[in-house]
Amino acid sequence: MEAIRIRHCRLRLLRHGGWSWGADPRRLVAQATQHLPAWLMRALAAQLADCAPDQTIERLHLRIPVRLSELCDWPADAAHQGGDAPRGALAQRAQTILAEALKDVPRQLPASSHMPETVPAQNTASELVSPTTVTDTLTTWQHAGSLTRMLATADGATLQVWAREMLAELGATGAIRARAGAALVPLIERIEGTLGDPGASAAALADEIDLLVAALVSLQARASADQAGGGSAPSVPARPLADATRAKVAADRAPRGALRSPDLRPRVSPARQPRRESVVVESVLPFIVMGILSRRNYFAGLRAALACSALLAQSGCFAAALAYKLAPPPSRGWARSAATERLAAVMCGRDEAPDNARMDDFLRGLSSACAPLDASLWPTDRAARTGPGVLVERLEGGVWAVLDIGSSQPLGWFGDPDGVLRVADLLPGQMWWLAPGVADCVLPEALGRRGLRAIAMGASPRAAGWRSAGDGLWTNEPLLRRHSAQLHRVFDEAHELITATHSEFIEQRPLVLPNRGHICRAAEFSITLALCSALGDLADTLWREREPTQPLLALRRFGDLGGTVSIEEGRVLVRPALGRRFMDLSEHGLLRDIVDIPWWPGRRIEFAGP
Repeated sequence: MEAIRIRHCRLRLLRHGGWSWGADPRRLVAQATQHLPAWLMRALAAQLADCAPDQTIERLHLRIPVRLSELCDWPADAAHQGGDAPRGALAQRAQTILAEALKDVPRQLPASSHMPETVPAQNTASELVSPTTVTDTLTTWQHAGSLTRMLATADGATLQVWAREMLAELGATGAIRARAGAALVPLIERIEGTLGDPGASAAALADEIDLLVAALVSLQARASADQAGGGSAPSVPARPLADATRAKVAADRAPRGALRSPDLRPRVSPARQPRRESVVVESVLPFIVMGILSRRNYFAGLRAALACSALLAQSGCFAAALAYKLAPPPSRGWARSAATERLAAVMCGRDEAPDNARMDDFLRGLSSACAPLDASLWPTDRAARTGPGVLVERLEGGVWAVLDIGSSQPLGWFGDPDGVLRVADLLPGQMWWLAPGVADCVLPEALGRRGLRAIAMGASPRAAGWRSAGDGLWTNEPLLRRHSAQLHRVFDEAHELITATHSEFIEQRPLVLPNRGHICRAAEFSITLALCSALGDLADTLWREREPTQPLLALRRFGDLGGTVSIEEGRVLVRPALGRRFMDLSEHGLLRDIVDIPWWPGRRIEFAGP
């Protein structure tokens, strides 16, 4: 079909339930009438591309359920991507309905010859896990310009896990073709050589992963340009690593032996949870935190980390961890209340929460791959504001905590100074505050070699260039030597904040009972950092004009916001208790729908009033 002519188009918007049409109903209707017909024209062109030129459809009636929040967000999404096509769940829903309405339209080509290259994404079951989850995530980070930062936060062992999984994906899905091999195979061979070299540095492996992902992104861009210009089929598709069905076809067609890499481990999605009637929970804060993390695209990286650890089928343990960290601490340090266990079970969609053994296995596995996620949680806009700098605190048990003082946001917990130095390399120009107990390690000298300004409290650092700045204070910045009182005040406030945060989230709310020390600390630290980041965003959104926005402030004010949760066929419906807190969350866009959660396959999370 060369052209499509629509003789008459009628658009009717019907409102079912809810309280209102929003703040500006006329503007909402105007936006819908501007964008929906244009998208329909393009969608019809794609669906009817193989029809006869003189094909006529007498009547086409489409009934597309659309939430008010999706209509409100549509214009912003359209402007962001330079068009007016919906995306995400709305696009998939509309495409599915349109394909069903057109299924009886005669086609020129047999279905068997047409299907392999144009299988609609909506025909792939939502429960399937993409065979290229890790590579998709790395290319997304490369597009966003954050891949270097993500890789730099990981140690050598973690980088090896991600590199091996990426190579396994590329080999298993046949993404390396004959024309692309000349550019990619040498880069892959370099990574394989580095993986086999016990003396190779983490920085070298990170650079090689960065080069390979950049080459993949370049090939994708070139393939998109070829397709737009009507050229021949590219060696790497415009979206080569996103569709499970298309990847399987590519794997079947790929030449054997194109890439020698480890076998891709089977990836199994969590089992689809059964429907369940409303369950009363004492806190809906874990669902609110989940929404904040989802809008920051955190779960795409988490899915990749779970794939690297072969833990996708156990991703519900992450949901239980969110509940445990946000619920009241267990009594006597080991006895969780029935309400906490019920909340953790509802978060997973199960009758019972994961037991200690399952949680322990999950944390052990995730600890080997979670480090790259942490950099995505660092405060961006808030960290860019003028602030005192970054505090390093050495806590009991050999734990090194790093805090962004200006935003009251933790940057991570580490088991040794090397993790702190990886953060320092990514934060040039910041002032570093070294709490008592830190000055006698390698940090003062290492920060000086990097040209970073620092202030230490306690004993004099064993490094050149440090001078006294008052009672128990030392600095390598001469201009700060006369501000002893102000420096002491910043130290005291920052120390109190990081100590309270560590006590509340790490010591009082362990994920495994009884607390097993440092065996699973990497994963627990990463999960805690995700919680603190989301709670910090919540506090910053609601109260930044009035008071310091600390994660603990959001926990104390919203930790007891109760409600009900019900699991339906296509959604998880959360009904927070009505009140001022509910209105504040709704007005600030913190109760928007949540999609693509790893442990809720085929379902979206929706918030509603009682």
